[in-house]
Amino acid sequence: PAGSPLVTAESPVVATDHYTAHKIECQSILREAKLPWVLFRIGVMAEGNQSAADPDVFRMMFEIAPDSPMELVHATDVALATVRAVERPEAHRKVLLLGGGKRCQVTNGDMFEVACQAMGLDRFPREAFGDEAYNTCWMDTSESQRILEFQRHSFDDIRGEILGRVRFLTPLLLPLRPILRRYLLGLSEPYRKSRGSA
Repeated sequence: PAGSPLVTAESPVVATDHYTAHKIECQSILREAKLPWVLFRIGVMAEGNQSAADPDVFRMMFEIAPDSPMELVHATDVALATVRAVERPEAHRKVLLLGGGKRCQVTNGDMFEVACQAMGLDRFPREAFGDEAYNTCWMDTSESQRILEFQRHSFDDIRGEILGRVRFLTPLLLPLRPILRRYLLGLSEPYRKSRGSA
């Protein structure tokens, strides 16, 4: 959403479960190493792979508020950043944020709309979504971009790739749209609660 603050490399990290606590502990150990190191904090990598059809992914997306910020980054841009971090000493001993920049700063609602387009479905109602904040954010990637020069894809590029990968399926799904829509709404706990069927 407009006006959302950008997270920086200096923003505090907070453990929310065992996984994140373990990552923070590993980062602390790494910072004390004498070898050159680089810590990446990576945005949302969305490529339209098979995980996009996972019902659990839709359940999670329905729980999240539509205006929750998400900064996408293309997997090949992350790969390029990784190679350049090895090659460029200025990156060493730094925490660098890897996101797609302003052209990839979107919301959960934007991502869900792409999924709907891929299936030929109309937009879902607001009551299908919850109000939970997600552990994603928009990032200040100015330093990482200056050092690594890796941002080559926009949200439009990523959306085009996702839709391109499923374009042969979209016509086949058209007759099934009402059934598919009901199925997906059935995955939404907020929607079921709004209808008194949770």
